[in-house]
Amino acid sequence: MATYRVIIYRPVVNQFRGWTGPVGQSTLRLARMARNRQVALVGKKSGRLANSISVGARTYWARGIQTTVGANAGQRTRGGYGGYAVMNEEGTLPHRIVPRKPGGQLIFYWAKIGRVVHLNGVNHPGNRAYHWATRGMAAAMATWRRS
Repeated sequence: MATYRVIIYRPVVNQFRGWTGPVGQSTLRLARMARNRQVALVGKKSGRLANSISVGARTYWARGIQTTVGANAGQRTRGGYGGYAVMNEEGTLPHRIVPRKPGGQLIFYWAKIGRVVHLNGVNHPGNRAYHWATRGMAAAMATWRRS
């Protein structure tokens, strides 16, 4: 997933007195703006991806202030970070989809033929990259810099 590092000058970070202070509130405002922009840009076929976008844990450490924004922010999901969100953000090449259990079948509604199908596997054509996380963060950064 795209990662943005916001560099705040050391004298400003030294003024950080907690997340309720002016520096903390400004950082949280940026994180919320990024979340809202990402939700606006992501596809909403089922709404699950849009609902998974959140602002993650806030931390303060020797190198500065940190928070994460995105799908399942800061949470590890099965098979790595993001799963479907990463595939939607970065796109995929054509690939084969097979059932998890050997001998099983894929059962799903195929809109193109208008009925439920039972298949041993399918050849997925892949999808283009949408870059909703990258574009959302860039838009939020531009707004934040102007304010």
